[in-house]
Amino acid sequence: MFFRIQIDGVWLPNEPLITLSGAKVIVKTPIAGGNGTVKEMIGEDDYKINIKGQAVRESAERFRDSGGLVPDDYPEEKMRELARLWKVNRDVSCQCQLLTYFNISRLVIEDITFPLVPGNSGSFYYEINAVSDESSVAKLIRK
Repeated sequence: MFFRIQIDGVWLPNEPLITLSGAKVIVKTPIAGGNGTVKEMIGEDDYKINIKGQAVRESAERFRDSGGLVPDDYPEEKMRELARLWKVNRDVSCQCQLLTYFNISRLVIEDITFPLVPGNSGSFYYEINAVSDESSVAKLIRK
């Protein structure tokens, strides 16, 4: 689904495609002398969030003289913002309508990829994999 998303104060460009998946933690115990298992619901696992998008240089971005190392129309500012997000070594806040349906307001970024797409110097694609994170305070309050 396409949704606007802000992570740690950075709006990701062009309404990226967001895939959300969740799983339950279930312990299965075989039935002695019988068929099947007894299922014990332990809780819910962290949600997995996959974000795929494309950054395109916005017309308001000013051109920089990079000495020919970076194409003039490359969205360098967006790359710098994504690099900054990647270097954060803690959970980060997020705002996204889709994630609010599942009470997700914090993420931990696990990995980031910049897939190669030949023939286009004025944009780049990115993919972020993250998991939901809930503060310890919220967990204690619920108990």
